[in-house]
Amino acid sequence: MFVCMFFFTDCFFRTGDYQFALADYHQALELNPTDDSVRVRISVIHNEYGTFEYQNKNYSEAESRFSLAIRNNPRISHYYLSRARARYMLEVRDAPSLWSDLLIGNYRLSLLDIFNDSTC
Repeated sequence: MFVCMFFFTDCFFRTGDYQFALADYHQALELNPTDDSVRVRISVIHNEYGTFEYQNKNYSEAESRFSLAIRNNPRISHYYLSRARARYMLEVRDAPSLWSDLLIGNYRLSLLDIFNDSTC
């Protein structure tokens, strides 16, 4: 059942119908709250929305969307760095949350560099 649901929902995502995809993914999450693959998909949509809002200079909305992406998938360093950029544009430059996002994002990226280093 979930595979079939993901097929149509993933089609919504690929065609840019993020609202329909997000609604379907939330419904799937209600049916199976422990399914990480649903949370990953939800985080990708919130990241897409956040990127769109950032590009349109809606930094507050972008920050909210990146926060939702992080809440659904805290393992992605790019989400933290994107939220830090949005917070920077909101002029919360001295806020601990901005620096925390930068540290977390860069730390996760450095771990990826270590594990993906071909010389090891």
